[in-house]
Amino acid sequence: MEYKRRNEETVPSPSELDPSPPIAADPSWHHMRVRMKIFDYLTFASEAEIVGLWGLALILLALFAMWAERRRARTARFDNVGWVPWTSIFVFSAMIGAGLIALAAKGILSGQ
Repeated sequence: MEYKRRNEETVPSPSELDPSPPIAADPSWHHMRVRMKIFDYLTFASEAEIVGLWGLALILLALFAMWAERRRARTARFDNVGWVPWTSIFVFSAMIGAGLIALAAKGILSGQ
């Protein structure tokens, strides 16, 4: 059985096979590229980086709880204070977040 080789005119170029250049040039696909970069970063992140991200999320939660507690304390109507224990949320999330960031910093600085 004989195999025929294709001459170079019939072989499509790599730019014809790869659909990414037109998509990459389209500005409406920017959000998808950003999402893929974030997903790739989280997929290949070390455990120290992931622990650091959890610590950062808890610190952000603590800052939100601190803002909510100040807002509740400054309300004009003293009987309209709400039911969420913002002080406890602030203390626990700040302590745990700071601990996680400390552990992550040690892991990141050691190169693991």
